[in-house]
Amino acid sequence: MQTDWRKPKIVPKIHYNMNALSRRAITGIFTPARQGINLLSHDLSRVQQMRGIRVKVRNGNLEQALAVMQRVMQSSGIERLIKQEQTHHIKNSEKRILARKILERKIKSQDHARKLQTILIKKVSLLDTLRLDSHRVYESSFGVVFWFNWMNWALAFALCTGLTFLRSWLKIDE
Repeated sequence: MQTDWRKPKIVPKIHYNMNALSRRAITGIFTPARQGINLLSHDLSRVQQMRGIRVKVRNGNLEQALAVMQRVMQSSGIERLIKQEQTHHIKNSEKRILARKILERKIKSQDHARKLQTILIKKVSLLDTLRLDSHRVYESSFGVVFWFNWMNWALAFALCTGLTFLRSWLKIDE
């Protein structure tokens, strides 16, 4: 389709008053998002709408409805998005400070993960050595092997979770 450069382009002018604009903005927030062909309409203000949350208030119990709404907002991630929304300008120096703090938190969590991994590897290898030692030493009678395997498992479990649980379980008094 060729257009003639001499013909002026006719652009329709749309005039809104402030009440109509505010009414459209409010209804756009609380109506469900439009889908399909409706998105292709010329009204661009409604293309990117926020999706609302509807909660029923039963028996006039507003507190219960608010609690349900809070749970729904947390599970859908809307609450996180609202908290992250930037309401004011952040200076470049503040951005650098925030980026440094985020990086420090990330490095710290990686260090903790590395330490936990080494601890778990040590505990698993301890479990394996306890099992192997009990099989090697006490092969003569089935009952003794079973007893020591169980005791070694309990000992390794105590090392993993703490000795207080084992003491209370075996009823050892100090």
